[in-house]
Amino acid sequence: MEPPWIIDPAGRVAIFHGVNMMNKQAPYLPSIGDADIERVAGWGMNVVRFGIFWAALEPEPGAFNEAYLDEVERFLDRFHAAGLFVLLDMHQDVYGEKYQGDGAPVWAAIDDGIPFRPKPFWGFNYFTRAVIRAFDNFWANVPGPDGVGLQEHFARNWRRVAERFRDHPALLGYDLFNEPYFGSHGFVTGKFERRYLQPFYERVIREIREVDDRNVVFYEPKITKDFGTRSQIGPMPFEKLGCAFH
Repeated sequence: MEPPWIIDPAGRVAIFHGVNMMNKQAPYLPSIGDADIERVAGWGMNVVRFGIFWAALEPEPGAFNEAYLDEVERFLDRFHAAGLFVLLDMHQDVYGEKYQGDGAPVWAAIDDGIPFRPKPFWGFNYFTRAVIRAFDNFWANVPGPDGVGLQEHFARNWRRVAERFRDHPALLGYDLFNEPYFGSHGFVTGKFERRYLQPFYERVIREIREVDDRNVVFYEPKITKDFGTRSQIGPMPFEKLGCAFH
């Protein structure tokens, strides 16, 4: 990587275009065959954004699901055989399955007992009191059932993923958190990104960089950047970073 570019081994600027592939429900692995993968490559694509899920990686506090990582590795092998790079995306929508979404395991969805009352459209569930409280508790790094902060758990998951896949030839990098939602911390102001999101990213990146200083780490602005609001994430003290805006 030579900022602001990603450079290939021949010294050329690499341009990536591709597709998302993920299954947002158990077993959290897409039901695609080799013909599907070859079709994507045949369309001229060169990268897959492949969803992985906290609920699959750490179904119980502190217990990594190595069998799930084995399955993810087999997908990376298949993508590599087709000439595709892979961006590993720690995906979430509406925090987790407890709220008819995906991402966090149920044990990490701490809503202080607020009842969840689902809305007719899944995206509106972001605005329920239970989901807002779950995100607020995550951004506050409240302890999980084992007394370890939720963000520590999340960062340790990324560390394990990086340990496992840092040398895989298909790996393009890591997308840390899909569409970060601000909870109660402001729809358009920069307070959420400055006070909560950037420190969280720096915590996770430090964990990754302890085991992988080579691959690119991608971070996303808060979810409202999807609709044109300005991001106020500032410089971070790391190299090989990319902004994965939506």
